[in-house]
Amino acid sequence: MSRSNTDLVLSFFQLMNSLDPARMAQAVELLADDATYWIPGDWSNAGTFTKAQVAGMVKAGTDIFDGQLDIAILGITAEGERVAVEMESNGRFKDGRPYNNSYHWLFVVRGGQIHTIKEYTDTAYANRAYYGPF
Repeated sequence: MSRSNTDLVLSFFQLMNSLDPARMAQAVELLADDATYWIPGDWSNAGTFTKAQVAGMVKAGTDIFDGQLDIAILGITAEGERVAVEMESNGRFKDGRPYNNSYHWLFVVRGGQIHTIKEYTDTAYANRAYYGPF
């Protein structure tokens, strides 16, 4: 039995947020070889990233936060190959500072793999939180 596009996207979030390098690598494997991950804005984390670059970003995420982010899924809409997720995150950096952000993610899923991720978030807040001043 194949899983739904929504289930695939939810698995991606669960695996990515595990902070277990092996499980996070499984999340990357849900991406198609030619997948792209896009983050908007004019800051260091903005751009369009390949699957290989996402794999590198996974390691960086484990070095920043003190434990998992508490993720609240506020809503999911799926139609055809597109899955949209509205969510909030809540957590702490390793230095004790809080991190809380809001997101809207758009996934394009084809053939049981994620082909496109677009992460809309408060980039001004994220830039301050990651790089200061906060």
